[in-house]
Amino acid sequence: MGIWTKHEFNRDKLPERCFLFAGDHSEERRKEILSHYEAIVFHKHTVYEAYIVSIGDIEELLIFQVYGAPLISDLSFILNDGGVKEIIFIGTALGIDENLKIGDYVIPSEVQALEGLLKVIFDVDYSYPDAELKKKIEQSLRVIEETYFEGKTVSVPCTFAHPDKSKYDEDVIALEMELSAIYHFSRQLGIQCAGILVVSDTKDHGLLDDRTVVYEKWVNGFKAIQSGIQLYRNKRVFI
Repeated sequence: MGIWTKHEFNRDKLPERCFLFAGDHSEERRKEILSHYEAIVFHKHTVYEAYIVSIGDIEELLIFQVYGAPLISDLSFILNDGGVKEIIFIGTALGIDENLKIGDYVIPSEVQALEGLLKVIFDVDYSYPDAELKKKIEQSLRVIEETYFEGKTVSVPCTFAHPDKSKYDEDVIALEMELSAIYHFSRQLGIQCAGILVVSDTKDHGLLDDRTVVYEKWVNGFKAIQSGIQLYRNKRVFI
């Protein structure tokens, strides 16, 4: 216990709560996230960028630039090694449902696995968020009067190589890369995990188009969750 964590974070015990930010985000938005804390206790930038931050004597772990199922599965075991109890995933997705538009929030209730790690190697078809933490995320958005879509998403190996529609279920509303893996491994390890996605592209809007709205909603989603879940040592209380 703590050996991997010591190597990655120079300590054998991590904060109980971790925010995982998938995909690429501007330095400006990352600084905006960090500004909600009083101090940066630790910072390391390798394959991903990790911060241990604090408010008073309460610490949280923030990890940015997480791409793909293999990296996120590695992180699951490292975070478990450091004693993380709760993972909140914030990412982006291709909106498949015709009602979705850029900047909409999606809260996955179930994730179909098409990426190779789970589907091919472990023969896993679906994975699920922690129900309690998912409810907290939903309540957090309602507090700031943000609407959201709830439904099934599908995880694929690469957002630039969309599978044919016949490959995934008809009721899938959005496509992303990491959730099937993080849900599966966190559940196996006994870590509470749930996620929120921001629609970054649709059939009429490319992934590399202007992302201003996406970044704004990404930050707003974090702020809602962070303020909605009170920070108490050894006790997670939702308002």
